[in-house]
Amino acid sequence: MPHRIARVWIGLSLIAVCLSGTQAARPAGPPSVGDAINVYLRNGDQFYREGKYQYALVEYEKVLKLDPNHLYAQTQVKALRTQLGLEPAQPKGTDQATPAPAMVPPEGNWPILPPRDYSKITTALDPPFSSSKYGFSIRPPAGWWVDQYSKNYVVKFTDSNYEAFIFVDVIPVPGAVEVDSAFRQLVEQKTKSVEDSIGGFHPDYQNYTTFQGKTAFETRATFLAGLNTVRLHVLYVPAAGRIFQITSVCEDRLARFWSVIFETSIATFTLTGPMPPGP
Repeated sequence: MPHRIARVWIGLSLIAVCLSGTQAARPAGPPSVGDAINVYLRNGDQFYREGKYQYALVEYEKVLKLDPNHLYAQTQVKALRTQLGLEPAQPKGTDQATPAPAMVPPEGNWPILPPRDYSKITTALDPPFSSSKYGFSIRPPAGWWVDQYSKNYVVKFTDSNYEAFIFVDVIPVPGAVEVDSAFRQLVEQKTKSVEDSIGGFHPDYQNYTTFQGKTAFETRATFLAGLNTVRLHVLYVPAAGRIFQITSVCEDRLARFWSVIFETSIATFTLTGPMPPGP
């Protein structure tokens, strides 16, 4: 089982990259590179949701011009180029940029994000996201974006301002899973490996918990993503033939705003059936 569990931590580096761009509301002034990246990411994700894949590709490529090492943009560009049947991206230094459609704001005309009124954030939920493949459903917070196309997780829910995330992943395992001392030791070992690989990562709490009347296991941690301290909560829910890993992430300074929204969404997690047998 350890080699199967190991992949649950793959997405943490991606979480750090996503949150490294989240910042506090800034006063009006000349847009920074971070402002530009956030706007391009929002544009790209919105175009992607609308099925405007060529436009989305343009926005993600703009991100890479400003930050060639941006992991999320790299992943999206690679996936979109494959989906659109384009040639692989050329090596750095070649002039193969995708022409920008006229409707995309020209480079340099980046809107300033207005200060956010957190008092208007509600616990309303959207209709359930369901997976017949893994036998579960969960309702995302209202208005959050849904991404089910990554290999690092089954589904990701993203706040429209990139300030909060919920990830759901599924780890197939043979037979039933006992949440016992061996399971706890395995999870804590994986937490230690993350602590060694992510700067500033610190597990604050690890212990058994009760989720929907059954025993589960949870890990709470903080880590650094860019200049931000990020709070992470991972809930491990055992089921026949699989372990569900439900992760919520936000900046530590905003945890008081998002914790209730996280709890409201995660409380809707429901097993809808058994996991189909593998090939």
